[in-house]
Amino acid sequence: MSNLATTFARAERAAVISILRAKPDVSLADLRLLCRRGRFGRILGTLTLREYWHGRPDDTIDPITGVPDKLARRQRYDDEVIAALRDAGRPLSHDEVAVRVGSSAHEARVALQRLARERRARRTLAGRASKYVVA
Repeated sequence: MSNLATTFARAERAAVISILRAKPDVSLADLRLLCRRGRFGRILGTLTLREYWHGRPDDTIDPITGVPDKLARRQRYDDEVIAALRDAGRPLSHDEVAVRVGSSAHEARVALQRLARERRARRTLAGRASKYVVA
């Protein structure tokens, strides 16, 4: 697709988000009904809560197809984990990382293990617990 088509699709997505945020009293039943109708219904059907809460389109979602880019999402999450480790200034457990980035302990543990394999984070042992620091 052309750059122009992507720009228009992103603008339409942003407009739908703005409209939804301006009308918080719309019921879920009404939203489900709207999802079944027309071009804006297709956009509405692919919106995420993250987009609604932040008030802007998610860059990891293709604005034309509405399909998420899983690799871009993983990279964004990994960057958030690295930032949490850097901001802490001390070794963190996967539970502490999960609290700081707002995810589950399982997601944080998997990300930390991946980052350690990629040598972006370093695992340290504190007793029986694993803690991580920025490499």
